[in-house]
Amino acid sequence: MLLKGSDLSASEKQVLAYTDLALKNAFAPPQAGPAASTAVSDLLLKTSQDIAFKKISIQQGVPKFLADAGKTLDGK
Repeated sequence: MLLKGSDLSASEKQVLAYTDLALKNAFAPPQAGPAASTAVSDLLLKTSQDIAFKKISIQQGVPKFLADAGKTLDGK
């Protein structure tokens, strides 16, 4: 192990000890979302902005979002 090396300075040993501690307490990275999740999020953002800025009504936006999201998830 590097920490036991006699040629390391005190500060280098401290850095290595902290790195060792951090690695022992690290979590696994989160799993990636489904392939189309980003595209569906983008559709939701666009639809909500269109509704907020009155480009379309809620009654128009909801079915359009659901249809577009369904096509995206189906890979069409």
